[in-house]
Amino acid sequence: MASSLAHALKRRPALAALAAALFAALLAAKARFDPRSALLRAHPPARWLRAGEADWLGVHQAGPRFARFMTRFEASTYGADAVLSLRARDASEAVLDGRELLPAGAAEGGRDAERRALFHASPGRHELVVVVRAENGPPLLWAEAPELGVYSDARWQASVDDGRTWEAAVDAEAPPRDDAFDALPAAASGFRATFVFLVPFLALGAWFARRGERATGARAFAPAVLGLAAGAWASLAVAAALFLKAGSGYDALQHVAYVEGLARTGRLPGPGDGWQTFQPPLYYALCAPLWRAATALGREPAVWLRLPNFVAGFVLGELCRRFVAAARPGRPDLALAAGLFGWFWPANLILAQAPGNEPLAGALAALFLVLCARRLADAHPPRLGAAALAGAAFGAALLSKATAVLALPAGAALLWAPARRLDGAARSLWLGVLALAAFAAGGWFYARSWHLYGAPFVGGWDPARGIAWWQEPGCRTAGEYLRFGAALARPAYAGLNGFWDSLYSTFWADGWQSGAISLRALPPRPFDWQAAELWWSLIPAGLLGAGAARALRREDAPSRAALLGAGAGVMALAWLFLTVPIYSTVKASYLLGLGPLFALLLVDGLAALPDLARAAAWAGLAAWAAASFRAALPL
Repeated sequence: MASSLAHALKRRPALAALAAALFAALLAAKARFDPRSALLRAHPPARWLRAGEADWLGVHQAGPRFARFMTRFEASTYGADAVLSLRARDASEAVLDGRELLPAGAAEGGRDAERRALFHASPGRHELVVVVRAENGPPLLWAEAPELGVYSDARWQASVDDGRTWEAAVDAEAPPRDDAFDALPAAASGFRATFVFLVPFLALGAWFARRGERATGARAFAPAVLGLAAGAWASLAVAAALFLKAGSGYDALQHVAYVEGLARTGRLPGPGDGWQTFQPPLYYALCAPLWRAATALGREPAVWLRLPNFVAGFVLGELCRRFVAAARPGRPDLALAAGLFGWFWPANLILAQAPGNEPLAGALAALFLVLCARRLADAHPPRLGAAALAGAAFGAALLSKATAVLALPAGAALLWAPARRLDGAARSLWLGVLALAAFAAGGWFYARSWHLYGAPFVGGWDPARGIAWWQEPGCRTAGEYLRFGAALARPAYAGLNGFWDSLYSTFWADGWQSGAISLRALPPRPFDWQAAELWWSLIPAGLLGAGAARALRREDAPSRAALLGAGAGVMALAWLFLTVPIYSTVKASYLLGLGPLFALLLVDGLAALPDLARAAAWAGLAAWAAASFRAALPL
């Protein structure tokens, strides 16, 4: 028994490492062999270049864009025979000393294939100009002629106005920047400016660690904590109504337009009928009566359409608490810590303040996970009614947003043991009822899309919509998967630095500033507190990491489900990051439905600490929750 358990404990880390390696290999294969891949493959010493035009974080309309790249070089006394190699996104034309060297055209074999030209450079100084034409992104160039010491690098110049003006070319492999956001406070200065205000919460957390960790104490504190969270969310809703503009939030007015169209016509729109009409319809159908009521009363509909999201966000926090209560019975203190995470998780607090379908999808996906965890904790064979309820919750989540599918791996892991309590025929019937309920509640929408549009899911970036667009940077580099740290220095738009900064700055703060792309359009939230919360978040982030490490050594279904679900969510974002090369691709809001899993990992990390360290962690969690709430409060 002991040896088999030890073998299982060793096996799980190995399997996790193997899964990560296989995913990395799959990601690399897509980058290497998919001709549509956005990854720029490095070929040093030459670098990929782009024209040094000012970064624009808004939406670019698709269409031909041109850039000229120029360098001058000196050939030796006797001249030299050389081979010019070009890689371009997308078509290119090369001119040497005013004479055509490579005609206009694209390379055969994909976007990263080379075009080559053999030429002789006579003695003296020469000028090489390469014109690049791109259809749906920025014109990019990589070039070299090693025999002449010519490599595309910082010495090249670029022009976007047919050669009338030239500026230094920009290294496309370096992270893009928007220096305007550097005017906002840095994380260190924000932490120093706000620390004194959080000392009482540090003391409160330490006091709870002494008195509330006992089961009787935690149960006694539960109503007070629940009331505090409800009051915080109510004040957040009031402040948002008073101080946030109607258009604040990711594509807020486009979500309102979807609701308006549905309320006026009563029919489901097509993916290309509007900016957000590719989304499933549940949130928009629920909001249609609110839109009618607001319009009839002469009120701003966008403000009213936030109401379901405030409810969904609060419910998500409660579902985090209930999930941990089911997964860790007898530990109400851990359940309270899970609720604290869910209620004051910045991704949840921020998304609830704007119209959109993500909070509802997150709450319904979390409900599905809670129902699965309860089946796991139930010693009796699962009933058909439980299958129908879990399936309906999952289907409704899918009918809110496609990202709810990320909850399926964890749900399946939780249901594996209950399903095994049934014999073959009963198990098939139980799973069939679950699947049928999921289809009836939401799966039909994806079957309909498949029938009408040829694919079950049509994304906002899908060319089939007939809405062609792109955003910066328009490409990806391997370095974006390896860099991290900008979020801990200057959090606002730190995600421009790469994948991990995108994930961290949106998981623990409003990294993309609710979609505002200039300082003038920023939501009226306290900048010092927004910067400070990135440092305070190191406490729950560390606990979450410790809980994940502990889950690798625990042989229980909730730990397995949390690892599987959280890992699948991060991998899905990493895949999307490569597939859709726009700066805001990675948002932690896509992971809202996995909130209960993150909460479980966090509290497992908390529980594993020795007494003194656990008291310090409780103190830090209380201060983090206060900082997160103040940073999200629009005052």
